[in-house]
Amino acid sequence: MSDKTLGGIVVGIVNEISVYFITFMAALSFMVFLWGITKYIFKGDSEGEREKGKQFMIWGIVGLFVMFGVWGIIELLGNTFGVDTTIPQFRG
Repeated sequence: MSDKTLGGIVVGIVNEISVYFITFMAALSFMVFLWGITKYIFKGDSEGEREKGKQFMIWGIVGLFVMFGVWGIIELLGNTFGVDTTIPQFRG
């Protein structure tokens, strides 16, 4: 955070928090999808459990679609208005 103004500090803090939050939400959506696949495969004898598995898979895909859709919209707006936007990366 090289910008020492209040606005720069706030933007830096929000950026740091959003990196971890977005990564967490994408991972959670993927885990919900995998949980749905697991329920669908291993509870195949029960129609009710298979239906629950389908719902988990659908909501996992919806979550991933929303996450990547928001990233795309932010990138589009950033390019339109000349704002530097980056997609959060995993940090080592």
